[in-house]
Formats: sequence, C-alpha cells, structure tokens
Amino acid sequence: MTPATQDLHPLLSWITGQRESMLHDLGEYVRIETPSDDPQALAYGRDWIRTWIGQRLGEPVSERRESGDGPYGDTLVLDYPGTGDASTGSIVTLLAHYDTVWPLGTLDSIPFTVEDDTIRGPGVFDRRGYRGTGRLCSRSCNAVTSRSSGSFRFRPVSLTIRPSR
Repeated sequence: MTPATQDLHPLLSWITGQRESMLHDLGEYVRIETPSDDPQALAYGRDWIRTWIGQRLGEPVSERRESGDGPYGDTLVLDYPGTGDASTGSIVTLLAHYDTVWPLGTLDSIPFTVEDDTIRGPGVFDRRGYRGTGRLCSRSCNAVTSRSSGSFRFRPVSLTIRPSR
C-alpha cells in the first residue's frame, strides 16, 4: 500500500459500508416520477428531494428557490458550510436536475430492481443515480483534500437542483 492509498483506506471502508443505504435511497428516489411536462409531479418531486436531502445531509445554512420560466419547475439551491480549516476553502458546487423524460406510469413497465450488480429503473444511471453519488461525495470524497489528525474536514458545498428544461 502506498502512503496515498493508506490514507484513503478509512474513506474507502466508509464508502463500501454505504452500499445498502445508497441502494435503498436510490430505490425510493426512482419511485418518485417527475415527468418534465407535469408541473404537479415536478413540484412533488422537488419537495421530496428537499426533504430527503435534509434528512441525509442535515439542514443547509441557507436555501433559496428560484422560479423557473414556464411550467417546468423551480431551481432549489442549498448551501452547506465547510468544517475546520476547510471551511474557508473554495466552494464545491454540485449540479443536478430532478425531472425525467419518462411519462407517469413508466414504473409499471420498468420497475426499480437490483439483481446482483445490475440496477434497473427509470433514471438510475442519470440524475437519480448521480444524486445518490453526489450525496456520498458531499459527505466523503471532498474530505480527502483536507484530512488531518484522523478526522475528515469538508469544504463548503452548494447544491443546485433544477428541472432540465
């Protein structure tokens, strides 16, 4: 093991231990249908995401909602502080969208499933899967650059979630 690899071992162990939690979260999220052209479904999906993020990452230090043009939904911006010396570092911005191209009812024909290492369902390899990865990154990967004394510190994170239209 190289010194760099050895330094990452606690992080890798932590990430590996998150697999089931991430799959559970992904399954919950995929089951929220948010077609791009359905304002009610978009609003429900946006609000569900906001609650989910608050439960997983804690409440942000600031939050704003920016009205979108037309019927395609609002942009949600959540800001989280850094910790320790990293709190004064540059802000890490994560961008994601919460709508899909899939019409309501798609889950009836393409349900969320996990078989061995294969995951299926609308959006699992698009923004829904990436949002789970973003959650993991915001909690762990950014810490690599500022690890000291056996504890991880994080840079500030700004999470911007919007419809893609």
